[in-house]
Amino acid sequence: MTAARLPDAARAIGALSGAEATELAGRAAHADDADAVRALLEPAPPVTAEPLDGDGDGDGDGGGWSVTVTVADPEGLHARPAAQLVATAQRFASEITLDVAGRRAAAKAMLAVLGLGADRGSEVRIEARGADAREAVTALGAQLAVAP
Repeated sequence: MTAARLPDAARAIGALSGAEATELAGRAAHADDADAVRALLEPAPPVTAEPLDGDGDGDGDGGGWSVTVTVADPEGLHARPAAQLVATAQRFASEITLDVAGRRAAAKAMLAVLGLGADRGSEVRIEARGADAREAVTALGAQLAVAP
């Protein structure tokens, strides 16, 4: 991290509660380079859901919502974040699927999610159909886009 960025980092850490700062310090201690530490301090980009298009004409008549995000966790979508993602997905009534490089999985099935093999930087497309589809893809997208 450059010297010019150190005051920004100090202010960001200072704004955290004691428990949050301790957790951040622990994660930063295990980060392998300055870019990984910087990623911990920078806010994730906003997640914006888009309507699914059922017939390819661009009118969003697919009856659901989708979002594409990049996995932020340095370890990828391994056991703990996969379990947290599945638990979040199970809070929604909608049918939710994840797609990583053409491999699809039901978001509510732990083994299927682990089987996607999503590493840090992997693009994940989240699709949901149902009454709470927009909320589901937004919540799951935000969860994947933020480093733990």
